[in-house]
Amino acid sequence: MFYLIGVGLLGLWLYRTSFGTKALDISRPRRNNMPLFMPIAIIFAVFLFVALANEISLTLCNGLKESYKVFINESVNFTAGLISIGFVLYFVRTYFVRGIKGFGFNINTIPKDLGIAFLYLFAILPVMNFILWITVIISKFVSGPEYTIPTHEQLQTLSANHDMPIRIAIAIGTVFVVPFLEEILFRGLFQTMIRSTLYFHKYSAWIAIFATSFFFAITHANPSHWPVLFILAACMGYSYERSGSLFRPVFIHMLFNASAIISTWMQ
Repeated sequence: MFYLIGVGLLGLWLYRTSFGTKALDISRPRRNNMPLFMPIAIIFAVFLFVALANEISLTLCNGLKESYKVFINESVNFTAGLISIGFVLYFVRTYFVRGIKGFGFNINTIPKDLGIAFLYLFAILPVMNFILWITVIISKFVSGPEYTIPTHEQLQTLSANHDMPIRIAIAIGTVFVVPFLEEILFRGLFQTMIRSTLYFHKYSAWIAIFATSFFFAITHANPSHWPVLFILAACMGYSYERSGSLFRPVFIHMLFNASAIISTWMQ
């Protein structure tokens, strides 16, 4: 039933936008004065900071009970993510016209953005499942019929630990902190930088969306996840360019991660 709704929504979008060719006619670049190198430098700095925090927490927790080690590590990742978000938003206030609002965070649009995020996710899920099916077929052909696509590391940790504090810590980080941080880095900074650089090109928005989606996908550890992540990222990138609101891709990302968490939790 959900897939039929999604196919219907996607078909309606294709019809109303002439197969996407007119989808971003009203979209405008976000005004900013960022140096060209800044988004890449910030993404690198944030990834390095989170990785170092994670490594330090693992070192300090050496010898502790495994459940304690997992909980402390998740708590450190959560804290590092929040610090990183504050760090990025500090730069946003400096380099974007109208500051955080010009970046795409306007609290007045939250109810509308949340509702439309549901519709976008419904529309893209059939495409993602089709791409996943194709990926599985190709992977089995290359690696053998026994091949299965690995589960995401966080979902593996969630499945392996039944302690409620650990599960809550993983859920909060995966559903709230990670989507918020990744969207301000990839869609907010990187995608904006590409579009601003190619402002003169007729299809600058689409080029920025697809380039950012590719970059977003390959930063994830498992290559077998890349095709599906690329489709999800393109949906989130489009929602940002279409609306100018960064809340919209954040909500899509949150809803997608929440559905994965709930599915794993129920199993």
